[in-house]
Amino acid sequence: MRRLPSLVLLLAVGAACAAAAGCGLPAAIGRGDAAVRRGAYDEADAAYVSAGARAPLDAWRGACHARLLAGKLAAALDACERALAANSADAATLTLKGRALRASARHDEAVRVLQAARAAGPDDRDAVAWLGMALVDDLRRGEALATLRAWVDLRPDNPVRWAELASLQAYVYDLDDAERSWRKVIDLDPAGAAAGYAGLAEAFLLHDQPHEARRAAETALDRYSAQPYAGAVLARALAREGEKALARSRLDASAPAASGAIFALLSRAEVGRLLGDAAMARAALDAARARDATDERIAYERGLLLESLGPASAGDARAAYREALAIRPFYLEARWRLALATETSGDPTAYRDRLLEFLAQARDVAALRPWVDDALRRLPPDSGTPGSAPTPAAPESVPTPG
Repeated sequence: MRRLPSLVLLLAVGAACAAAAGCGLPAAIGRGDAAVRRGAYDEADAAYVSAGARAPLDAWRGACHARLLAGKLAAALDACERALAANSADAATLTLKGRALRASARHDEAVRVLQAARAAGPDDRDAVAWLGMALVDDLRRGEALATLRAWVDLRPDNPVRWAELASLQAYVYDLDDAERSWRKVIDLDPAGAAAGYAGLAEAFLLHDQPHEARRAAETALDRYSAQPYAGAVLARALAREGEKALARSRLDASAPAASGAIFALLSRAEVGRLLGDAAMARAALDAARARDATDERIAYERGLLLESLGPASAGDARAAYREALAIRPFYLEARWRLALATETSGDPTAYRDRLLEFLAQARDVAALRPWVDDALRRLPPDSGTPGSAPTPAAPESVPTPG
């Protein structure tokens, strides 16, 4: 999942207003906002709840956000309903509710709520971005892309909208289109091109092109040396190229600017795994989960780490991949790794089924053609028509983060 910049800005503004007593919000709202930024979610929740009678919308919206990040999904939904009782058309609250439903693997409900958020705030960046992801999660990829493209068409000179489209294109593995959209961001906003080059570097990593990712990330850092995302992507690219010492030093150099951000912690986990430093990877994943218990990438990276520890951890790795897939069904890296991890389970039928599930979703994704060809080679001769497997359902028992 991605950041919520406009909501973070809202929280920061709320804190400033409360501290200055200039916008009528109780001081507790400011304390809650500050606690969220520190990752102290129980403290934030208590502060918000104490302000619920005086400022129900802001207080309960804040409580919803804190509970969501802590992985307390039922409690987050309850707080969202309390906020919506004060204003049923508040786009920020509806977006948070959609996120909580998504994390609960209630994907069709998440889409409906996020569509309402988009209607309530047509220009709200977070509402449209999360709606796009929710549509993909509900296996409505074409509709998701059309939604973001239509939003971009309303303001084709706006680099922020192109950046959101690029992010969604990468989310659905349309990597060539994502690269073109990131280059559009760079063209439209030369002064802020560092962020565009960082996004381009991420697209190259998804393309499994670490050398190109390294060049794009270095360009981003040349434009703005304190670009923390570019530094984290560069560290991952270096680690994938086998430049272990450089990867570690680059990661350490970018850490202060990242300030515990999820992307930085996930990058540290990946670099630690690739460097064979399981303790470093595990610590980073624990810190990431404490920051946002609903981010499916944490479960996926944990699966990769567990696989790297040897066959004894294969069962736990499969469970981690299933957890990621419950939140994000169109997560083809996780679906592919789950299939591979099932090969050693001693259940050839389950292995065949996981391969067919992967092929059902990935067969038309050009960027993943090597994996598709590998899956086809692995299928037993009597497996039926590749790609004809029914859409995989969510696991019977959906893991609840936290």
